[in-house]
This record gives sequence, structure tokens and C-alpha cells, in this order.
Amino acid sequence: MPFLYPKLFPEFFDCVEETKSNPADIRLGDYQIYPVGMPLEKAMALIWKPKAFFVSGSAKYPIQCCGEEKDPIYSFWTFSGQTISLYPPTPQKMSELACNFNANYLHTSTRQNFDCSGNDSTETDEGEFTFGAYSTKIYLYNKMYYIPLFYAFAGGTNYNSEFGDRTYYYGNVSIDGVNFPLYVRPPECGEAIANITITTSAERDTS
Repeated sequence: MPFLYPKLFPEFFDCVEETKSNPADIRLGDYQIYPVGMPLEKAMALIWKPKAFFVSGSAKYPIQCCGEEKDPIYSFWTFSGQTISLYPPTPQKMSELACNFNANYLHTSTRQNFDCSGNDSTETDEGEFTFGAYSTKIYLYNKMYYIPLFYAFAGGTNYNSEFGDRTYYYGNVSIDGVNFPLYVRPPECGEAIANITITTSAERDTS
């Protein structure tokens, strides 16, 4: 589908700022809020096109270390389902977007927990990702566009070396083919693995 308003994105000076410093080094609220650069068309597509997503994948993280051998006991997450928009509601039309691209998405997953006694429980866990988190500035660096994005899934978030100490690479959150690294607290035992895929399931109106 062609974009109806392509010039608004790269030429809107309040929206895009060219920089000689890597935006991935920026920290806002202690988070690496500009984690990945991408070509112009991909950045435009992520911001303008989707109004809903489908989330799939899995993750596991050791929540306990049992006995003298420190045997890991895990929580397991299973992702399968649609996102819903959080406040503010995501715009329904591409024409409503230029620099005003803030949009939040919520997803629920199934989480199965185990303990050292062999007991297990199942609960619903929430995940989210937000375009325009902390900032609505888009950076152009080395011909790549960096959009501000916060995400939280299965105990992991953007890289954060201070609050929460999310520094252990957990896996990727892939949004329409763009991989965003997910980090958790370094596990005391065992391994932590996540592989989450997010794909557009409904597009905004082009009128």
C-alpha cells in the first residue's frame, strides 16, 4: 500500500532530527529508548500503518534456584493473541499522524510458574509496547531512522543498566521484521530465553 503523506515524515523538522551521535546511546528514564535504527520506509510503516498486532512466541526465566545444586525452576510464558490499544487510543487514520505518533499496545500471555516443591500455577501476564515513549523525536543517523519505543514482555524490557538492572540479553521482540533486543536481570541460575514475534493484523484507514 503506498503512503499518502510521505513528505510529512522525513521533512517535518519538529519530528526528525539528524544527528552525528548514535541514538542508541541515549538514555531516557534510564532506558535505552532508541534501540534500533531502520530504513525510512520501515520506520514510516511501523508508525503509520498498524492499528492492531498479533503477538506470538514464548519465553522462560528461572524464578528460583533449588537446593545445594542451584537447580533452576522456571516461569514459562506463551504468547498468542491480539493486542488492544491503551490510552490514548491509537489513531484510526494515517492522516491523523505525523509527529503525533504516540500509540500504546497491550497484550496478555499465559504464564506457568513452578516452585522447588514441584507445585505449579498458571496466571495471565501483561505485556506492552509504546511508540513515542518518553519522546516524540525521531533521529536520523547514518541514513537510518531511530524511533522511540518502550517494550515490556515476560519480565524483560529495553536495556536498562540502572533501575531494575535489565542488562542480560533475553532474546528479540520482532515487530514486523525489525528485531528489538529484550533484556532481563541476570539470572542466578539456569538460562533465560525469549523469542516474541509481533506482526500487523489490522492497518489504519488511508482516507
